[in-house]
Amino acid sequence: MYRYDPSSLTGKIRATIDLQCDTRRIMNWKEIREAVETTISGLKEWLLQLPDVVEAPHSFGGIEYRVNGRQFMHNHGPKYLDIHLSREDQERVLRDGKAERHRFTPARAGWVTFHMRSDGDVETAKELITLAYMMLGR
Repeated sequence: MYRYDPSSLTGKIRATIDLQCDTRRIMNWKEIREAVETTISGLKEWLLQLPDVVEAPHSFGGIEYRVNGRQFMHNHGPKYLDIHLSREDQERVLRDGKAERHRFTPARAGWVTFHMRSDGDVETAKELITLAYMMLGR
């Protein structure tokens, strides 16, 4: 004789709902990643239009950007930009919360890390990159 067991049905429904939620999360993650990559691509185009800027492979992975052989910025993946600033600009940017201290270099080296989180971060990224770029002309 068959006996109805609601726990087995509930488990199957729960598994289906969990799978659907995971699929939505994956789709949202893919959409977010594509949006970030599009944003970074636009930022890269802007960056390479600055006079004398060239890109090269960075020694620790990613891409670095140089003017006359001097590196002023590099990135690790699409979201982390490491930017070299003057000591004064570094202190101000950190104080204003526009960037974070670079994880590996000493503070006196002038490097900061900027984390791209959304399209809204592009203008701040451009501001920081422009500071680094202008420092090379001083």
